Amino acid sequence: MSCFNKALSLNPDHADCQWDRALTLLEDGKLKDGFEAYESRWNLDRNPRRDLGKPLWDGRELKGKTVLVTHEQGFGDMIQFARYLPMVKARGGTVIVEVQPELARLMSTVAGVDRAINRGQPLPEFDFYLPMMSLAHVFETDAGSIPADVPYLAAPDPQAVQLPANLGSMKRIGIAWAGRPTHRNDRNRSTGFRHFIELLGLPGVSMFSLQKGPASSEIAELGCESLVTDLGGRLKDFADTAAVVSQLDLIVTVDTALAHLAGALGKPVWIALPFAPDWRWMRGRSDSPWYPSARLFRQKRPGAWEGVFGDIRRALRDEIVGG
Repeated sequence: MSCFNKALSLNPDHADCQWDRALTLLEDGKLKDGFEAYESRWNLDRNPRRDLGKPLWDGRELKGKTVLVTHEQGFGDMIQFARYLPMVKARGGTVIVEVQPELARLMSTVAGVDRAINRGQPLPEFDFYLPMMSLAHVFETDAGSIPADVPYLAAPDPQAVQLPANLGSMKRIGIAWAGRPTHRNDRNRSTGFRHFIELLGLPGVSMFSLQKGPASSEIAELGCESLVTDLGGRLKDFADTAAVVSQLDLIVTVDTALAHLAGALGKPVWIALPFAPDWRWMRGRSDSPWYPSARLFRQKRPGAWEGVFGDIRRALRDEIVGG
């Protein structure tokens, strides 16, 4: 922070320095200053703000007017910040939220959302707009005012994808080991399925893969088809994934959208984090003020997943299996 502040004293318009300073403030838990500084993302050449020809919403009372909350960043970001949509609605207007198509059905379950539209379709009439990730700044969020009343999402159709009925007293655990390959930090946050193998043989546990995309093929490549039920191909959108998560006892995942979904549904979720995690998981803590049901397992040195999954295995044995 000292270096960032010095650099900005020499060149206040250094956009990358502004951005890195914002992320450092957020990671350090200084959320009010961090979210104010987070608005510097619009100064980055790679991240121009959309101009929709209407005023940006500044938190004012809506008095019956319509605010459009626009899509921004990834699936997990949209799920995490959807918690603010009921607060927008409380300002007395109509709330339209623009989302990726994979989120549209799920986002319609958020209290206060009058309409969810797909990114790319023609925009309806509105009076104000605001990017989703700016809501925390508008509501002046600090460490003591994070809206964490969960669940704030629900599965639109809880029976859309059903688990086997013959599991008895088995603990039902969902897993995922890879995020989207296009994520800038995916090589650090994703682990590969091999690290999850040591979790599969625990007695009294039934494992379900919620992994999507090419990484799901690792189950067969490592000969583990009989040890984990692969549901990834049956999950057409996040509403389907929410239906499965609602039937599980625990989610164990890397830092990907599934972690946010489970947390927003109020489901116990254990998240395996790299040594230098995303800002939202902060530093040096095993819990999350964003998701009360989350437990964080952190690398003790860069790339050291073995220790993380050793900790997770022991926790599963002690707290879930009771062995």
